Amino acid sequence: MCLTKLWPVDPAETTELLQLEQEVEIAQRDRMQRWHAELAAMGRHARYRARHQAKRRHDQALRRAIAHNALPKWITEDQLTSICKRYVKAVQREFWTGELYEVHHEIALHGLCEQSGEHIVCGLHVPENLVVITRDENRRLGATVTEDCISSFDYDPFAPSEGDGDAKCPF
Repeated sequence: MCLTKLWPVDPAETTELLQLEQEVEIAQRDRMQRWHAELAAMGRHARYRARHQAKRRHDQALRRAIAHNALPKWITEDQLTSICKRYVKAVQREFWTGELYEVHHEIALHGLCEQSGEHIVCGLHVPENLVVITRDENRRLGATVTEDCISSFDYDPFAPSEGDGDAKCPF
């Protein structure tokens, strides 16, 4: 089955798309040439840091997560690899756009209440809790937790539990 029967192609639109693709390829080629020139001008240690930004960021985040006791014992190598890929994605976006990107914990490792500033929630350093966003957006969000976020949780740690044998203790 011919795809042009399903989606009619406008020759002018096709030409415009091809020109845009060529412009993008040229810009990418120029960016890569500038990157290699920058690397050549750097010292050995600076060049290593530049080439391994994602690994360094991942390792730093892992240390912070361990310090906050936010890295679960049950995390697998596949999940750690997936986390590392988020940091690679952030560095790649920085490289191609020129804008700074970070990996954000949707539920903060040390979440603070938006109104009172009290510590109310602890997120985990797992792939499901991570998203790549711009640095400005990450700074704007910070570690605060809104009431909407809290109300979306199914678990209430202070609700009396059934049949645990200790009705006086809230946890």
